[in-house]
Amino acid sequence: AARSITYRDLRNTPGRVFERLAAGEPLSLVSDGTGKALLVPVLDGDVETALDAWRRGRALLALARLQTLLDGCSEARGERLEEGVRRLAVFLGRAPH
Repeated sequence: AARSITYRDLRNTPGRVFERLAAGEPLSLVSDGTGKALLVPVLDGDVETALDAWRRGRALLALARLQTLLDGCSEARGERLEEGVRRLAVFLGRAPH
């Protein structure tokens, strides 16, 4: 699990935060006790590949949620599938075709 840091930590001690990231430690940015963002080290500097991996992971989670919705709903399966695909497209920031 990612260790938590606060906005205050990031603002007041950014050097320590960057040292932890450089050491390969993922960090959870929290506010009011709730996770708001995940800071993930990009050790090789390839931000585009890391961002693509994050998007793929998010899509896999969305598909798993969609499958959970569809389980046991044979009557409305087609309608729910269409709705799920629409939600997935919105979730991924892409307009459905």
